[in-house]
Amino acid sequence: MGYAYCCIGLQEKALEYCLQGLSISRDIGDYYGESSALSNIALIYNQCGDYALSIQHYKQSLKISQKLKILRIESMTLCRFAITLIKIGSYSESLEKLQQAELISLQIGSRNIQAEALKALADLHKVLGQPDIALQYCKDALLIAEKLNIPLAKECKILLHEIEYIC
Repeated sequence: MGYAYCCIGLQEKALEYCLQGLSISRDIGDYYGESSALSNIALIYNQCGDYALSIQHYKQSLKISQKLKILRIESMTLCRFAITLIKIGSYSESLEKLQQAELISLQIGSRNIQAEALKALADLHKVLGQPDIALQYCKDALLIAEKLNIPLAKECKILLHEIEYIC
């Protein structure tokens, strides 16, 4: 429920539900739920501009997902974490996390996470002043997003136009 509120821009309500979910997951020993809740809480803090708290929660989520080999959560968290790192200018660490996220997404066959990682790589290379590399990542992300018919396709089209304008 928290993630749904996050998607429609109700961060305060989203945080409330995610914190409840985190508490319940911890109470019952559900590490999958705990890792997922931590990643969602981090996403909310990222959207609110509190990057320090976002990073703190992403690290906690990764610690659990990596220890227990929960690859889907690990790859999504790596991707989201990397996006936060781009915002604070930690480009090399962001690149490393995005490469890991893409690799894991390929291993587990998660095309939507792969598309997210490719789009984030396009964003990163755009920021780094490498529009040719950004363009290719963006086209790859758009192709996957359109095949999956996911909302990311719209974001990719917007980014594609921005990159083409630079080229």
